[in-house]
Amino acid sequence: MRLRSFAIGLALPFLFAAAADRASAVSEPVVLFHETFDGYDDFPDEVPDNDEVNLGQPLTSEGADETWFAGRFGAPETDFDCDLAVQESGGSGNNTPVGRFEDQAGLLFSVDLTGLQNAVLSFDWRTFAAPAGDQSVVGYFVGNSPFPLDPLGLSEHEDCPDQLCELPSVDPGLFTELLRVDVHSDFTHHEFALPAGVGTIWIAFWHDGGENDYTKLDNVKVTAVPEPTAALLLLLGTAGLAAFGRKRA
Repeated sequence: MRLRSFAIGLALPFLFAAAADRASAVSEPVVLFHETFDGYDDFPDEVPDNDEVNLGQPLTSEGADETWFAGRFGAPETDFDCDLAVQESGGSGNNTPVGRFEDQAGLLFSVDLTGLQNAVLSFDWRTFAAPAGDQSVVGYFVGNSPFPLDPLGLSEHEDCPDQLCELPSVDPGLFTELLRVDVHSDFTHHEFALPAGVGTIWIAFWHDGGENDYTKLDNVKVTAVPEPTAALLLLLGTAGLAAFGRKRA
């Protein structure tokens, strides 16, 4: 028994070191959502003139990395106008594709934050041709979607003609706003902390303004840190093993 206790005593430093490594590993952020729109290479439309775009919400079948949903956050100036697009170039020093929306239209996505902490949303944005009074808005809603979102690209519906899309209505009052800012012509980077361990959370970006007034979006990312449950269990197990060895000795 003394020999066993001695062996356990020798092993304890190595076990605690392994547990420390495990705890360190789980503290590294993981990427839950990442969208650059750079997978798009087809821009068949020009809206407005000389701005090459792919109309409709971003689709994985066309080059998006993530699943996006579309919604209308207020009464549009022009009904059934396709106010969502991926544009070939964001401008203002950004020569890569970007998401784009106008006229109370917006883009949404969801992530599951169960068992996660230190969640962070980051993105770049700018406006284009937007007058004073227009605003770009970002917010989140915790829980399963209470609004009728359609994961199918609206341009793929048989009853949705080219460049004409009826977007599902979304109540902006459901969202906790993270950002509401006036027009800004240069891309700006933002980061916001999200609630921890809340389960499903919806992130929404929309343009609170009229027709032909745009918000552009790029480099959207959500990261979070797993709760260190596994490392804590390993440490507790190691402590229990040591206590067992001392008791048997």
